[in-house]
Amino acid sequence: MERFSSKSSPATMPNDALGRYRLLSELGRGAMGHVFLAHDPEIDRNVALKTIQILGALPEADRQETRDRVFREARAAGKLMHPGIVTLFDVGEADGMLYLAMEHVQGETLDAFCKPDRLLPATTVAEMVAGIAEALEYAHHVGILHRDIKPANLMRVSEDRAKIMDFGLARAVEGQVTQDGALLGTPSYMSPEQIRGETLDGRSDLFSLGVVLFELLTGEKPFPGDSVSSIIYRIVNEPPRDIDALAEKVPGALRDFLKRALAKDRSDRFPQGGAFAAALRQSGAGVEMAPADPLGQLDGAIPDETLPPRRTSRQKMSPSKPYVAVLLMLIAVGAAAWVFRDQLPLDKLPLDFLRTEPRIVWLETTVRTEPPDLPLLVDGEPLAAAAGGLVRFAAEGDPVVISTHQGCRTVEQRLEPADAGGEVVLLVESERFVGTFDPGVQGATVSVNGKPAGATPLDLKLDLCEPNALIVSADGYRDATLNLPAQARPVEVRTALAHLILEPIPLGKLVLGDTNVSLVYYIDGKRLSHGVREIDLPEGRHKIRFKNDTYWIDETRTVDIVGGRVATPDLNPPPLATLVVQAFPANCKIFLRKPGGRWKYLDDTPARRQLAAGTYDVRVTFNPTSESKDQTVELVPGANAPIRVSFSGGS
Repeated sequence: MERFSSKSSPATMPNDALGRYRLLSELGRGAMGHVFLAHDPEIDRNVALKTIQILGALPEADRQETRDRVFREARAAGKLMHPGIVTLFDVGEADGMLYLAMEHVQGETLDAFCKPDRLLPATTVAEMVAGIAEALEYAHHVGILHRDIKPANLMRVSEDRAKIMDFGLARAVEGQVTQDGALLGTPSYMSPEQIRGETLDGRSDLFSLGVVLFELLTGEKPFPGDSVSSIIYRIVNEPPRDIDALAEKVPGALRDFLKRALAKDRSDRFPQGGAFAAALRQSGAGVEMAPADPLGQLDGAIPDETLPPRRTSRQKMSPSKPYVAVLLMLIAVGAAAWVFRDQLPLDKLPLDFLRTEPRIVWLETTVRTEPPDLPLLVDGEPLAAAAGGLVRFAAEGDPVVISTHQGCRTVEQRLEPADAGGEVVLLVESERFVGTFDPGVQGATVSVNGKPAGATPLDLKLDLCEPNALIVSADGYRDATLNLPAQARPVEVRTALAHLILEPIPLGKLVLGDTNVSLVYYIDGKRLSHGVREIDLPEGRHKIRFKNDTYWIDETRTVDIVGGRVATPDLNPPPLATLVVQAFPANCKIFLRKPGGRWKYLDDTPARRQLAAGTYDVRVTFNPTSESKDQTVELVPGANAPIRVSFSGGS
């Protein structure tokens, strides 16, 4: 959008006219229109006249419908008659060209007073911004939002008064004249709900005005950032720059006011411009804001008789035809026409376009990338560096596609007539994620794609070009998993990690009963202390091993623990059997094993031992010759037949 300076020195050109308007000098120009200082002879006054050439770029079938909608929206904006709003006087068509005539004012835009060396007194700023808020309430009352409140759209016309410009860009709240989801506004001044693409009301404009107030008082933006993505992230997710740290620049009452004006939730902000203005004047006078909600006292800040009747009609438009959005953006350019500093006489300007319409309409737009300096392609061909990001394209015919890439990410966009005269930003998100991951459990182990990544809190690094599978484990918690698809966005990863929660496993109680022999217990491989008969265990299946080496008892059982319940499993050991071994000669050793196990020394012959009933391999070895004899026995509970072994060495 064009931005114009504020002063003019008209140069008379009596032979040039558009409709009934006599063109005096050019105030400025854009890609699709010119702004002139013009004279209206019927009422003998000078106006700022904006010409629009966009209809020639539209298909013939859409021109009449588009023309009608432009007239309808311009007439809505033309009803705004308020000393704080630049007035739109007329909309018309002459020589095949649309034009808008509006109030011509002089002054200086407020962005000049946002510089640290040109800050205005706090009382002056408070009164001026309060007046702007009252003008906004007037517009909101008839259902019209501005959507782009910023210092460059506010003209200071006296010591403590300013006028709102560019209300031609505003869309009636109930009129669907732009495509759903379109972001109209300047990122640094947009409200959180505007960034999220939600339905807007007047509180969005008041949030933007709160940002302007912050900047006028401090010379700094409340949501700074070195890129568009960082700015909009801070507006939506982070508090504004520390207001209390600016005590030297901003009185305490104004700091309290700003905290409310910049609230993330619109329900926490001022409901109307009148309430905003009344509270701001009170704060600007140095009076601390009352803690109670004063809205009931502020609703009548602007008398009802000063407000026009509310609009009740509802306008609808197919979202498939966005041309009106283009025209409304041009209207916004025209609203600033009167602020050009340097004027050019018409006799030095090419004015043939007022009389003829070219068959091919060429448009231009500036394209840049975020991050900066990424390669730019136009229809797949590199854009020359010498072009400086300027792309020229025809208004009709095959669409031009611009694109850029970084790593695995590619972003492309089709250029539309609405893009002409402005700037298109191709935002390429990082293909890497770097951030701290802390699920709230100290020391939880994290694996990424099957490989250990460390313990929490963890500095996590992910290659987002590839899919990523995370598993988080901690004692006493259920494993948490997160599967990220390839090309996930950093904000999606950050959000997913923030919602990754380790769920505690509920505990149940294991109670060990009494047994007829002493046993040593192992729970999931860990030895249980002697004498402990009760233990809390996480819900799930556990292994319980119990041993007695004297009686050759070594068994493992499983038990299912349920959270909040007591488990008393049957862990009784097998009954005891008696093993008797006799050898001749008696000078022998006895070895024992369970089938498949290892041999262990048991005793010398003759021997009588109690063992757990079951199957055993018995080996008797004659000491003098080391001759051995083996046999397998099945020991039953109680007494068993003796095992008798003899060796030839004895007689």
